[in-house]
Amino acid sequence: MYCIYTDTIISPTDSSEEHIIPLSLGGKNGFTIKVSKSINSNLGAKIDGSIEKDFFINATKRKNGYKGHSKKLAKYRVYATIAETGEKVEIRYVGTENYLYNPRTKKKYTEEEKRQTVLDVNPPFDYTIRIRFVAKVLLGTGYFIYGNTFKENVDHENLRKIMNWEVLDENNNDIEFPLGFMDEFSNVPENSVPIHSVFKTVCAALACSCVIFVIGPNQIIGAVGIGGRYIGAVNFKANGEKFDFKEGPYDGIILAIQNNKIKRGSFHNFLKKIQSFKKKKGGSKND
Repeated sequence: MYCIYTDTIISPTDSSEEHIIPLSLGGKNGFTIKVSKSINSNLGAKIDGSIEKDFFINATKRKNGYKGHSKKLAKYRVYATIAETGEKVEIRYVGTENYLYNPRTKKKYTEEEKRQTVLDVNPPFDYTIRIRFVAKVLLGTGYFIYGNTFKENVDHENLRKIMNWEVLDENNNDIEFPLGFMDEFSNVPENSVPIHSVFKTVCAALACSCVIFVIGPNQIIGAVGIGGRYIGAVNFKANGEKFDFKEGPYDGIILAIQNNKIKRGSFHNFLKKIQSFKKKKGGSKND
């Protein structure tokens, strides 16, 4: 069998099931592919595990009540400093609740004390993990939906390099990649603002974890959302003529995990629904 993450043929005994989006980030059993057992373990620890430490993504996960195999919300903490005294404290998240804790004095602050305490907070944020996660999800989803069409007509080699963060050549110089990346915190180029805004709108409207592919003649733009939050997008080279569409010569697809079901639909059709809804909403306000 073929492994999209390593671009190699592997034996069934060397494979394991990979949740393309982890259950703890809104994924689902069934939204999986077979990949190399060793790479699955490695990516699970270095990418999936790391992105859950992102403050904003972890907050989205908790808001949506996403749980992993343990069926529990994992504990999480953010380190902070009390502005007035410089004392080191922690914001601890347990289940859907959080509290302020001083590890030196072992004091757990009351809700009133917490409200009255001004904190300097530096939440965990790693830009590279976001782009690696998006590249990984796009690789897995592309092969999940399109199979060999994706394998044979897409520049998945450079997606794989980004996923593995192979960004330096043998002389430790930055590699120039024939692809672009943007996320919710990027300074987006002016010509990319429209599609960037569309992705944010679609992710928010779906209010779930999702993957979007917009396919053109020479490229694909893929975007990933977690729990209604737009995470990022990558555009990469592809032979768009080899892909089949229901709407027009070029379209796209949305794969969304809603109510524990995998749903697929036309990207353009979904945009029409959003536009129609906005028109009706605007009309009702003017009536």
